[in-house]
Order: sequence, then structure tokens, then C-alpha cells
Amino acid sequence: MVSALIERELTETLPIRNGVFVAVVGPSGAGKDTVIGYAKARFAGETRLEFVRRVIT
Repeated sequence: MVSALIERELTETLPIRNGVFVAVVGPSGAGKDTVIGYAKARFAGETRLEFVRRVIT
């Protein structure tokens, strides 16, 4: 579960617009999965939102 502080920070600093591709990158342990998990829950009702998880080496 995402804490209220993280949720507030993401909501205020993550202005995603229609037609935008967003990549979440960072070192191990930086919280990428936390951000993606929050976004999945927050935008669950969006019919045109897709989450793709791929390992890029």
C-alpha cells in the first residue's frame, strides 16, 4: 500500500497527458514497482491505459 505522502507527491508531480508514453527507470530499490503499483490502482478505471512490463538490457 502506498503511503499518503507518496500518493500526494505522485499526484502533484506526475502530470500524465493523453498520448504520452511514460517510462519508469531507476536503480534497484528506488521504488519503481511502488510507483507502477500506485498508478495501476489510481487509474484502474481508465479504459485506454496500458501497463507493459518488459526487461530491457
